[in-house]
Amino acid sequence: MKKALAFTLAVLMVLALFASCGQKDDKPEGQTDSEKQTQEQSTVLETETKKVEIVPTVVNEKYPDQSFDVLHWWFGEVGDSWIPWEEVHVTDMTGDTMGDLIYYRSSYVTDHFKTEMSVTYENAENLGNLVKTLVNGGSKEYDLVIQRGVRLGKIYMDDLFTDLNEIPSVDFTYPWWSTDAVTSMAWGKQNFFAVSDMLYLDKGASACVYYNAEIAENHSDAIPDLYKLVNDREWTMERMLEYMEVAAVDQNDDAKFDGDEDLVGLAVGDDPVHFLYNGAGLKFMSTDSAGYYEFLFNSPESIETMTSIFDDFMYSPYLRNTYLTPATVSFFKNNQALFAMGTVKSAIGYREMLSPYGILPVPMFDKSQNRYYSEVSPHHDSWMFVLNTVTDLDYLGDILETLNYYSYYNVYNTFYEVVVEGRGTRDQQSRDMLKIVFNNRIYDPGLIYDISGFPTIVLRYTKTGLSNFAHLYGEYEGKLEEDIEKINIKIDNSLHS
Repeated sequence: MKKALAFTLAVLMVLALFASCGQKDDKPEGQTDSEKQTQEQSTVLETETKKVEIVPTVVNEKYPDQSFDVLHWWFGEVGDSWIPWEEVHVTDMTGDTMGDLIYYRSSYVTDHFKTEMSVTYENAENLGNLVKTLVNGGSKEYDLVIQRGVRLGKIYMDDLFTDLNEIPSVDFTYPWWSTDAVTSMAWGKQNFFAVSDMLYLDKGASACVYYNAEIAENHSDAIPDLYKLVNDREWTMERMLEYMEVAAVDQNDDAKFDGDEDLVGLAVGDDPVHFLYNGAGLKFMSTDSAGYYEFLFNSPESIETMTSIFDDFMYSPYLRNTYLTPATVSFFKNNQALFAMGTVKSAIGYREMLSPYGILPVPMFDKSQNRYYSEVSPHHDSWMFVLNTVTDLDYLGDILETLNYYSYYNVYNTFYEVVVEGRGTRDQQSRDMLKIVFNNRIYDPGLIYDISGFPTIVLRYTKTGLSNFAHLYGEYEGKLEEDIEKINIKIDNSLHS
């Protein structure tokens, strides 16, 4: 019989107090961090227990002599702009707010279940081949695998995965699971890939816009209160383009905005191609009412929208395409752009920025939209899956849902605060804008699977100076139809099994 997990949120109050100081507290000599944490829990247990409304059910309370082992992607180095903090498990406290919270989360889980945890990192480019080797060899080495979203396209058609619905403790109705992600990536009755609040990169991969408040203030006669513009549903691509032109300064008078000293309207990498397309409420691929995938880019609306994104926006003379996220961060941080477009976790690179800045949602394509949309970028996101060689699903589910629960009630909120704790943005309006971003996130299976490589081709098209997307689609139409048909055959088998 399943038992309700004997959790309290007292530990989360302790962590919130810890987060406010951002460093380790003193503790009696010989007392472990876990013992100190347990001692502090008892002082707030009575008042905090009432806050627990949703708790996961578990099969067992103890798993001695077992270890929860995770295989996790990396790209660059853990601790850089791609993965600012360890996402699953931290072994030591360092005084960093997020890192230490994840350490406390790990400590709670290992202490509660009397188990161990470990994480092995593998380059995202190689991880796909590694998991194929593991499955072919019948390996049970890893309980959970976490891969960079866009690299799922290398493995999603292989028979490597466990249906997450088969894990006893996992319940996708819990609030820490992203239901949009689960439904967007469903294969008929099965779910092989998911994201939850345990993976802070999922929230960090949300698309947004940053604006330099100092530059905007210098042009206050032409650039209005941008927060009010957002709230009034007037924040559109057209308005953004207008303010980009207002702010751009050709310092060397060469009739260009590509000099080292020039100030541009917008600094970006390639990402806005997808950000603005999804921001228009459009997807490359989605499921139809029967649960089968269909390609959507071939519609007149999609092609016209993407053409406008390129001709009017990406090829604007007031835009500086740095092609790389770190270069975009550097350019904006040096006060050389009114706007920068990136993901929420890009804010980490602006922590020491002295000039005030704000956070905005991706603009609507036009005023006909009834809401803003924020793409969850698969280039920056993490997705979890379980290999079909894993057999102890009770253990996996209990540990996974405990990590999710713990993250939902504390780590997610702390990540939210870390995003806006920089010198330049401490205003309530940025917090309100983040709520709009997080409440309007969109997952595009076509991007995540990089179906037929077509979304990447579109992304790189900025280097060609072209925008004939009807012709481009025509070149890939046969391949796209073939690949989607293969997916739908598997979905059909799932629906009728």
